[in-house]
Amino acid sequence: MTFTQPTFLSQLLRDLRARIKKKILRNYEEPWMKMRELDIIREVLYKLQPGRCLEWGSGYSTIYFPKIQKSITAWHAIEHHPGWAETVRTKSKDDRIHLHAISPDDPEYFQFKGKYGPKLEGTYNDFKSYIDFPISLEGKFDFIFIDGRARKDCLKLAFDLISEKGVVIVHDANRDNYFSDLPPFNSFIRFTDFRQHRKEGGIWIGRKSKPVSDILHVETHEALWKKHNFLAQIFFLR
Repeated sequence: MTFTQPTFLSQLLRDLRARIKKKILRNYEEPWMKMRELDIIREVLYKLQPGRCLEWGSGYSTIYFPKIQKSITAWHAIEHHPGWAETVRTKSKDDRIHLHAISPDDPEYFQFKGKYGPKLEGTYNDFKSYIDFPISLEGKFDFIFIDGRARKDCLKLAFDLISEKGVVIVHDANRDNYFSDLPPFNSFIRFTDFRQHRKEGGIWIGRKSKPVSDILHVETHEALWKKHNFLAQIFFLR
């Protein structure tokens, strides 16, 4: 993978193209996130050159990131929904990808039909096996991507699992509750946007002992996010 710093216009055009593809293509298999989020992850992967990686919450990211980053030696994805895990598994043809289906510990979890809230997100008791499963894989990870259930508890464990050079990324970082009582990460930065009331979007990047600025041109992305938020205000986006 090569990486060039994105521009505001390029992100807008790629977002538009992605929206069109999702509507007309049945097999659209790229991560469902804004390009300003995806560009951050791509830059981190390119500069970090990770080997062993971990992901809570599988999806098209499980297929996409190992495909574009050849330094990855193993990508372990943990998924709470057995049916979705099987869907991703059938689409994955990469021997480096290891998909682990770990169902919730609460047998009634899938009967919950409410809107976003603590129960839908999942508590530690709901997802203890899912959260703690990476301990059984033994060893540290260079890159950890958190985009599934019980993200706050996954983030706490990620601090113990990440290597000294490694990076932890949390998607949907607009949700404030993920980042109360953070483990003692040496360096971290959080990008939020106008979707805060919908509890989606945003991204958080943290490192255990090294600066985030070593693997991300922070000023560039701050400027890009500022422009996107300004555009959203002009068009009253919510």
